[in-house]
Amino acid sequence: MALIEKIAALASPVGRGRAMAFAALLLAATMPTPTPTPSPTESSPEPPAIEAPALSRTEGWPGDTIVVTFPSRADICWAGFDDGERIDCGYDVKRNRVSTLTVPRDARPGTHRIEWFHDTIRVSAAAEPVPLAFEVKQARFEARPSTITGVPGNEVTVVFTSLTDGVLIQGCQIRLRQVGGDCEFRDDRWTATTVVPPTGSKEPLDTEIAWTVRYSAGDNHEGEVPGAERFRIDPLPPPRFTVEANRKTVGPGESVEVHFAAATGGVTVEGCSVTLTEPIPCDLKTLTATVPIPANQSQGALTLTWNLTYVSTRPGESQGSDEGDLPVEVVWQPRQFVVTIQPGAAAPGEWVTLTVTSATEGVEIVGCMAFFPKTVTESLCRKSSKRWFTRVRVPFGTAPGVAVLRWGISARTAAGADIADNGTLDYTVQPPRSGGGTGPTVDPTGSATTRPVADEDFYAATDPESARPGDRVVVAVSPARPGVRVGGCRVAFSGRGTACRPAVGGWTATVTVPRGASAGSLPLRWEATDEETGGQGGGTIDYEVLGAAPPAAAFSVLPDPAAAVAGQTVKLTLDSLVEGVEILGCSAGFTAEGMSSCHRTGEGWVAELLIPVTTEPGKTKVMWQLTYQRAGAEQGAANGLTLFSVLPPEPVAGPWDKVRGLLSRGLLGALVVVAPFAFAPVRRRIGKLFHRDDPGDDETAGELTAVVAEGRSMTAVTERDHPAVDLVSITPAIDPTLHEEVP
Repeated sequence: MALIEKIAALASPVGRGRAMAFAALLLAATMPTPTPTPSPTESSPEPPAIEAPALSRTEGWPGDTIVVTFPSRADICWAGFDDGERIDCGYDVKRNRVSTLTVPRDARPGTHRIEWFHDTIRVSAAAEPVPLAFEVKQARFEARPSTITGVPGNEVTVVFTSLTDGVLIQGCQIRLRQVGGDCEFRDDRWTATTVVPPTGSKEPLDTEIAWTVRYSAGDNHEGEVPGAERFRIDPLPPPRFTVEANRKTVGPGESVEVHFAAATGGVTVEGCSVTLTEPIPCDLKTLTATVPIPANQSQGALTLTWNLTYVSTRPGESQGSDEGDLPVEVVWQPRQFVVTIQPGAAAPGEWVTLTVTSATEGVEIVGCMAFFPKTVTESLCRKSSKRWFTRVRVPFGTAPGVAVLRWGISARTAAGADIADNGTLDYTVQPPRSGGGTGPTVDPTGSATTRPVADEDFYAATDPESARPGDRVVVAVSPARPGVRVGGCRVAFSGRGTACRPAVGGWTATVTVPRGASAGSLPLRWEATDEETGGQGGGTIDYEVLGAAPPAAAFSVLPDPAAAVAGQTVKLTLDSLVEGVEILGCSAGFTAEGMSSCHRTGEGWVAELLIPVTTEPGKTKVMWQLTYQRAGAEQGAANGLTLFSVLPPEPVAGPWDKVRGLLSRGLLGALVVVAPFAFAPVRRRIGKLFHRDDPGDDETAGELTAVVAEGRSMTAVTERDHPAVDLVSITPAIDPTLHEEVP
């Protein structure tokens, strides 16, 4: 009876009745009957093996179908997944006894049991059905970040890849702290991108990128797999700025421009200043501060202190400030200008041409003038594409011998500081030419020669320097000081004239010399407008109109170096400034008896001269002469003088020399305070060098305004009855002029 109950318990509820009947029949068949006792040599037969059902699959996904096929002779059979519902077998289309199972949706990955039973099993205490194994598969994915560290504002991208066959990614998402992003399927892969968020901390933060992948697999399985990848958020690096001076060395009395810029994206400089003795704010448009260096500043290293404020759009950052130091070197730089006079001697009524050249890098000439003291007016310089020059006439009635020729130069440094230079030359006046005139050939009031070619804000240059009637002349207008920008200009020989156009390097206009113009000087008017302020300026150029004669031969004569100590060698290079004029040979020397021949090089004609050891410091002159050939004409000859600076030898400083140096610097500083040299329009700023109350006075009427020359020379204001005396600083004494005019 116990066996019947055991079989009934194994059956499903539906087949329990049939199982009970089957168990009764089986019990009756197994009732003991008298049988002979087996002999000792006979053994009991082995029980038949249990015939297990077959599974349609041994692994799969939640939701997948499993078909369990039993032996065809089975009458009672069932199967179940783990401890779940037991499904009685039925018949498939082939009349096989089958039981159809579904993997539960909540089945976790791993090995599970398929429980089963069928009635063909020989009932035996030792024979029981063994469950079949079924593997629920697990979806695996790789999440690969583009980086495992980042700063706020950086992007991080995660690429997802399925590592399990048959698993298709349907979507994904990442999250980094409070920010995240959904995946996109692009370029045959799933990627998600997010921005590293701010942490509010100045220390690194170890965190993770959390992710979730949605996928599909098997018959109709869909699922999600979460995961995380380690990630470190570093703090934002401090913003970087470039703070640069426009020059590494600067002279006393000059200026340094300090420019600010942000070197970090998302950061903008909002305000800035530079301090030497007091804060100097920046121009907020250009983010540039102009720092003047005191005229009595000693040589050596100088530290400028800067600070700035900024605004930021970087994550977690809105505004801030920064500060630092900027070193500059204060050097007493020489103002080296080369003045060439052609010819070297002239008779009354003849013209003398002065060409001035800056020999210091970064120093630009903006005006110059020259005159003989007995002339009614001074001659202002003109600018061409090749040079600054002016022409002065030896006064009629000047006695043969020596006459003082004065000159002055207005210039500016790369930092925009106004500087000047001036000097005198004992010019040789030859006896009057036979048949020469006895009076001026121009208006004695000087109206044709006093017109400025430059004003406070602009100057004009012509190319070519001279032309014939009907020829075209290009006039270029340029700013004469920092902060001025040409916004337009107009040029005319007569009438309304021609408007300028912007061109490379400035504004230019092309005008034509009137066809009926006579040889000589013709006024060429120009005017310009400041783009920023709308202010206007202008002047008149006494343009040279050529007649039948070709333009006068002119030559560039430049010493290298432009300043040297006595006993050193100077290389003098001569070159033609007029097209079609070619130098054939030349010689140069400090005295007429000590002329050295030139030799031709790739740079031009060169003469190498040894400065006599007896040469006094100051401006010295070199005499030169040459022969030239003009295309289609006979040979010609020219001569002239070139002035350059002779430096004093370097002194050996002792203890008392240092004390005297400090005292002399203090004296210079005091003089600078009481006697500054300021620039105005060319007539005012250069004219101050040669201020004359009575143009008819001789060369003793020379009251000179004080000039500070960066530690190399300074001219003190003298009383009316006394000559001007140049004061020379002790260290360094560059380009001094120890010259006292004869009363």
